[in-house]
Amino acid sequence: MNRHVRRRQSAFTLVELLVVVSLIVVLISLLLPAMSRSRDIAEQTICQNNHRQLGVGLFSYATDNVSKFPVHDSYNGNWMWDMTFEATDEIATRGGGKIDFFYCPSNTEQSVETLWNFNPDFRVTGYFFMIKRYSGPMALSPGFFGGGRWLRNTRSGSDPSKSPLVSDAIISASGDFTSIRGGWEKPHYSAHLNSATSEPRGGNMLFLDNHIQWRDFAEMGLQFMQPEHWF
Repeated sequence: MNRHVRRRQSAFTLVELLVVVSLIVVLISLLLPAMSRSRDIAEQTICQNNHRQLGVGLFSYATDNVSKFPVHDSYNGNWMWDMTFEATDEIATRGGGKIDFFYCPSNTEQSVETLWNFNPDFRVTGYFFMIKRYSGPMALSPGFFGGGRWLRNTRSGSDPSKSPLVSDAIISASGDFTSIRGGWEKPHYSAHLNSATSEPRGGNMLFLDNHIQWRDFAEMGLQFMQPEHWF
């Protein structure tokens, strides 16, 4: 009889079980935003290192080529993340040799063999390169909506600290940052998306003076069209 009483006293009641479940739900709701923020910070840090390595490749090439950046006469693609095989190979070789440096960790679907070897003329990377093009749609534009211009060499730009050389691919189509159609079978989406708003949080940028900084999306402007390029 006593053993039976002790067993009943040690069991959870329905109310107690509901309280425990409620506490677990509250803890999860508190932890998820913190975990998401930690992931965002980690991706932002890795992305910043990618910019650093791309900068090493670009400025190393410029040092050996009369301050010029790697630009070639073959077709340069249609969007600002399109780069010739020759240019990307030069940057990769001098910047550490890793293809991963060309793709933001916040947009893993972009980092695939299909895009790296997109066609015989150019690769589709994961970052915008503001290097002067000599063929394709970008060759027809003297600069950007915000007043900046394509960079030919390390002496381009009136203020190197404000002249972007590489930036995260913040891209949209009619204001939609989650589904941008191009020549690939899948839709592209913008880097560093905020899962709560489906808009970018911002992006890293490498400037002509070789410094890197994060720019919030609220501080970015529409710089190029078809599709919409922001930095």
